[in-house]
Amino acid sequence: MKPRLTCLAVPLPMRQKGDRRKSARSVVFLCSLVLLTAGCTGDAPEKPIANDAAPHLSPGIPVAQTRVSDVLAFTRATVVNPSGKARQGNMTVIVRGDRIAAVGRSGEVPVPKGATVVDAQGQFLLPGLWDAHTHISYPGACALPLLIAHGVTSIRDLGGPPAQGARWRQEVEAGRMVGPRIHLAGLNIESAEWINMIDQIRAEHQEVSLIDRIRGRRPPEDFPIWEWSPRFAMASPTDAALAVDTAVKAGMGVVKFRNLRADAFRALLAEANRRGLPVAGHAPRDITLADAAEAGLRSLEHGANLSSLSHLSPSERAEQYRRIARSGMFVTPTLVSDGMWAPDSLVLAVIADSAGRIDPRRRNVSAHQLDVWRSGMQGRNKPVRATHDSAFAAEIGLVQAAHRAGVPLLAGTDVGTLLTYPGSSLHEELVLLVDRVGLTPLEALQAAILNPARFLGLEKDVGLIAPGMRADLVLLRQDPLRDIRNIREIEGVAAGGRYLDSAALQSLRECRER
Repeated sequence: MKPRLTCLAVPLPMRQKGDRRKSARSVVFLCSLVLLTAGCTGDAPEKPIANDAAPHLSPGIPVAQTRVSDVLAFTRATVVNPSGKARQGNMTVIVRGDRIAAVGRSGEVPVPKGATVVDAQGQFLLPGLWDAHTHISYPGACALPLLIAHGVTSIRDLGGPPAQGARWRQEVEAGRMVGPRIHLAGLNIESAEWINMIDQIRAEHQEVSLIDRIRGRRPPEDFPIWEWSPRFAMASPTDAALAVDTAVKAGMGVVKFRNLRADAFRALLAEANRRGLPVAGHAPRDITLADAAEAGLRSLEHGANLSSLSHLSPSERAEQYRRIARSGMFVTPTLVSDGMWAPDSLVLAVIADSAGRIDPRRRNVSAHQLDVWRSGMQGRNKPVRATHDSAFAAEIGLVQAAHRAGVPLLAGTDVGTLLTYPGSSLHEELVLLVDRVGLTPLEALQAAILNPARFLGLEKDVGLIAPGMRADLVLLRQDPLRDIRNIREIEGVAAGGRYLDSAALQSLRECRER
């Protein structure tokens, strides 16, 4: 059988209704320019951006421009670095363009003439957050400004149409869209055996889900997962070179796999290592997690994929954790999605609640995301609360044991899955890591700031407030080291060479696609 790509879909166009236009609230840029947007509710701005012609973008997506000579100064801030000395008071941080130029005690570091000054007395400045497991094609383009509005300045996107993700990444890097730095996996690499099973089911039962097939039930009619999350079908270990080459040619920086047997998994690792790409994925089959970690798996996705360890004796399990920790493999628990209590009645009620009475975040949810949520309910048994809570408690226990053994964690949300939301779900994930897993607030920040940079080998570029580092910064009104819930108290965000104050962030939170 020849390896093949499965349904590389053209992204769904955003719907337009009427001719509603709205300009965003004012924004403090590094050069005090105004951020012009279409309000994320209608067409492009009525007037082009001053100085240069406004770039052409899809309607409703924020646009911004800055000058590289801009200077920004945070004064009298408490700097929170997730490594080294965690909290330093009365500090000045100077930013030139999108890089940190100087850091030191206020009064000792001169503020350049003409700089935009942010008086941060009583506030806390920390490096920008990561969401290390997203599917931003599901919520759509408004996910990008929503992530920034919640302090998420970088993401690791682990599945979606490659061309769409690459286009958004290019637009953000060029300053034509407001959004986080995007590190893409694009295609999920799956075993051809698994893909063929799904194809057969779809042919026989008009796109029945795999779960329904296994349970012997006839499915709902529509299961368009291939359009939303394209796959590469890997028929044998010899397909590894083509699989990785396909990812490289599509501009992907991470290799993501699921449902691979040990021989295919090892071949994929070898090829990815040869091309210098880190590998993330679910637990491979016919191989222990410790063996997979020592073979070079860089991150295991979802705490539920630690479940194979639950069948071992305590001593065997402890040895597996010890070897995993020593290998340096990361685990991304995605507790906020794995632990979501989402019976059909609740999901349907939220979908129907366009006014956001149940959850105000519903007002920002796109029609495409609603379709994904509806599809997510297909082929599953009616959730039982006791069963759900027991399974999630077991998953928490496995993640706790991994953390105690020294396995590094990544903060990720699986955003796009049922009742998850760009940005705010990451805040919930951090609370779960502290309250349920037992991380300290500092360790939770490390999982959301330092560790994702380390996964990608970017720790000398992002994740620290120091001269020469990227000026991806979040200014908080309250101390996150005292209470991790204070991560929600965002006063401003610096990203991509611009600073957005609280009014601008509120404007981004109003982004809506139709």
